[in-house]
Amino acid sequence: MLLLASCQKDISSLANPSATSTPASFPKRVQSPFGVMITGIPDNDKIIVAKSLGVNKVRAEITLNGFSQLQPYIDSLKNDGLDVITNFDYYGPATKALPFMRSPSAIATGISGVLKQYQPYLVAVENEEVNAQNYSGSVQGYINELTAATHFLHANNIKVTNGGLTEEVLCILVYRDYLSRGLTAQAADFAKRTMPSAIINSLPSLSNYPGLANRVLAADTLVRAYKNIDLDYINFHWYEPVIERWPDVPYGVSNVQHVDTRAMAEVMNYLSKATGKTVISNEVGELTDSPGIVQDIMTQFAALQTPYVIWYSGDGHHKNWSNAVALNNPDGSLRDNGKAFLNFLQSNYSSGHGQ
Repeated sequence: MLLLASCQKDISSLANPSATSTPASFPKRVQSPFGVMITGIPDNDKIIVAKSLGVNKVRAEITLNGFSQLQPYIDSLKNDGLDVITNFDYYGPATKALPFMRSPSAIATGISGVLKQYQPYLVAVENEEVNAQNYSGSVQGYINELTAATHFLHANNIKVTNGGLTEEVLCILVYRDYLSRGLTAQAADFAKRTMPSAIINSLPSLSNYPGLANRVLAADTLVRAYKNIDLDYINFHWYEPVIERWPDVPYGVSNVQHVDTRAMAEVMNYLSKATGKTVISNEVGELTDSPGIVQDIMTQFAALQTPYVIWYSGDGHHKNWSNAVALNNPDGSLRDNGKAFLNFLQSNYSSGHGQ
C-alpha cells in the first residue's frame, strides 16, 4: 500500500510570472512521490531499470476489453515489491483512434475481472483523453466512461484519476484564463514562455490550427466536468522544454540544459482552482538528455508537494516532432539524466527510492 504524501501545497503564489523559475528549497519528505514508466526494453529489464533508478512506483497499463489474466509484467512488478500505478484502457494501447466505451455495464465487467486478480491503489482511466490519435467520438463519451469507472472503483476502495490532459491544450487554457481575468500582461508573458511563435501568432482563436482548437475545446469541457466528478486527483502530462512540445508545429529540440518550470506550476494552479482537486502527473519527461532539466522538474514537483509523479523513461520516435529522451540506455544502464534522477531521490527522501 502506498503512503500518501501530505496535501498538495497551495501553489497560487507560484503562478506569478515574476517568481523564481525553480524553487530554491522545499520541505524534505519521508516518502518519495516519484515513479517511472519505462518503455522500449524487455519487461524483465524494465524492473531492473526501475530499481536502478531508485523508485518503488511503476506505471503500467491494463486492457479491460476481453480481460482474462493479469499480464506477467504486472505480476513481476508486484512480486518485486513495486507498487503499480495503473492505466485502465478499455481497448488497450492505441493503434488507431477508437470511441470511448459508453456502456457502464461493459466498464464494470472489465474492471470486475481485473479486481478479482489485482487491487490497484490508483487507477487512471484511459490515456490522454483529448489525444486525437487515441480516441474518437464525443467528449461526453469519455465523461460517461470516467463517471462509471469512478463509481465502480470507489465502491471497491480504489482511487481514481483521469487519463492525463496534455501540455499544449493546458497552455492554451491557462493563457485564456489569464485573459478572462483581465491579466493581459501575464497572458502574454505565459505565451512567450510556453508557445512557439506560430501558435502565438494564431491566438486567441487558433484559426490556423483547427485540430488544436478542437482539442482545447474538448479539454475545457472536460475540466469543467471534472469539478463535478468524484475524482481523487486531476492528472496532467508534461514534457520540458514545453515550448518545443507542440504536435501541431514541426520543430527540432535545442540543446537546453535548464528550464523555467514556472509554467508547470501555473498549469497545476489552474487545474487545482478549476476543479477543486489535487493535481498529479502520471507522465512527465524531458526532450533532451539534460541532468539539469531532470533536477529542475523534480524540484518543482517536490516544492509543490505533488502526491504522485511518474517519469516517462523511453526514447520517442516521432517524425517532425520533439521526442522524449529516456533516463536509461537500451541496455538498461543509466544515462547522466537517469543518474541525476536517482541522486535527487537519494538526496531528498528517506524512503520510496529503493533503499
